[in-house]
Amino acid sequence: MKPLLFASCLAIFSLFAKPAIAIEGEHQLYADLLTRGNSTYFKVAAQSIYNKQIQDIELIDMLAEVFAKRIHGEIYFDPDTTAWLAKAIGTSGSKRYTSLLNIAKNSDISRKARKHVKTSLGKLTKASDSQFVKGSIDLAQKAQEISQQRKALDAKITPEAFAKVATGDTIEQVLSKLGMPNSVEVAFATQRRPWVGVVSYSMLQLIYTQQGSFNFNYVGKLKNWTVKIINPKIDIGEGLANHPMMAKSASSMRSHIKRLVKSASATQLDRDIAAERLYTDIDKEEFVDTLSWACRLLGLSGTTRYRDTLRYVSKNAPARKLRKYAEKYLAKLPTGSEEQYKQGDVLKQGD
Repeated sequence: MKPLLFASCLAIFSLFAKPAIAIEGEHQLYADLLTRGNSTYFKVAAQSIYNKQIQDIELIDMLAEVFAKRIHGEIYFDPDTTAWLAKAIGTSGSKRYTSLLNIAKNSDISRKARKHVKTSLGKLTKASDSQFVKGSIDLAQKAQEISQQRKALDAKITPEAFAKVATGDTIEQVLSKLGMPNSVEVAFATQRRPWVGVVSYSMLQLIYTQQGSFNFNYVGKLKNWTVKIINPKIDIGEGLANHPMMAKSASSMRSHIKRLVKSASATQLDRDIAAERLYTDIDKEEFVDTLSWACRLLGLSGTTRYRDTLRYVSKNAPARKLRKYAEKYLAKLPTGSEEQYKQGDVLKQGD
């Protein structure tokens, strides 16, 4: 009786227990982006899945959950992001998502997004035993599982290992050399195009907290993300006072911000200090141009963390130029509900 009882309990436990996330390697990076509640991250994940024609059903299910929340009005993001999510679902080729896309076709999405929904419906030709159901994926639980796996895999990355990564390396090559990063972010770089002017574009950033980070640019010909910029960690010595963003000279601080914008290499610490300087130096006339660049840095962060900061500057800065830049780059922030930076937060890190 005891073996039978044990077997019965094990069967019941197996039925109700949630399996750990099985997504690994590069695919897990995109899964991570889908758990962030940030429209920019959703878009980059969807673009990556579509461009690389990924058919990992567990990953597509996570993307479908985000898409389902959008078409049911639980979250909102721009039409372009919605369209990319619809396109990415089509890469699965599975009829598992037929019901979801049929609902989307009759929802309040844009004409552009609806066009891609119909196109993706035509690509769903593989038979499926079940239909995707909204709410079947717990994105918060997935985020926790990814975090736990990262902790379990966290290894001591040596400077020698970090130095083996070269520009042009693919994500797969970097992961094979260093393992999974501590975090994945979306960075924004700018470039000037003829007849268009300065435009921004997204880059994938893998962060290895002990040694630095890598910015990846998507190369269409290779259908892959490749390392474009290597950002070794900067040692700021004894606290924040030695950080370049804490410079008392407006020109020194401005030069550093320009380098960060050009290379898309800013860390959260860089941006938090920039936000703090916007609060503390908002009334200083000699810092108007420098703080305008700080607004640009925050506006290209790919995160909603600095929405309150830029809104404050847009309403309270004495200089019209600074208010204008704050308003301009506030409009560039994605939708999302991330924790906001508050004045003084970065100083607590330095304690």
